[in-house]
Amino acid sequence: MPVYAVTRFVGFAFISMYFNYSIDVFRKHHIGYLIAAIVILTGVANSIWYQPLATLNTLYIFLECISVVCMSLYSFYRLLLPNTTIRLHEQVHFWIPCIFVFNWCGTLSCWGLYDYFRKGITEKIPILNISLVFVAILTYLSFGLVFLLYPKMKSINE
Repeated sequence: MPVYAVTRFVGFAFISMYFNYSIDVFRKHHIGYLIAAIVILTGVANSIWYQPLATLNTLYIFLECISVVCMSLYSFYRLLLPNTTIRLHEQVHFWIPCIFVFNWCGTLSCWGLYDYFRKGITEKIPILNISLVFVAILTYLSFGLVFLLYPKMKSINE
């Protein structure tokens, strides 16, 4: 669990850096770095005083999910703001936030259902495990497809 907790912090830092460079307002004011610092410091404080590293840090995971989904939705807004005739299916900076929203909403809903199923419907827990694996496989296949098709897509700055 401690290794998982530390990798969550590093992973969120990389995601925040991506949004810092892909969203023009974030890049101008370094908002991605600020969000990363606040969320990571909150996660570290949560790990020290509330949920120790030996447990699943669910409050930090929820905060991370809300942050990534909000940054993804704001990215969509900034992408569509200057141009209404943009062809979204050709934009890398459209697909990556789509993948983030799918991944985080899917995994958070599965994690949220674990306590409910563990208390009463234990025979349904394998379905949640399969769902988590399915979400992870689709997420990484989607990232692979985006990077495979990247040369055919146009940059947002062109």
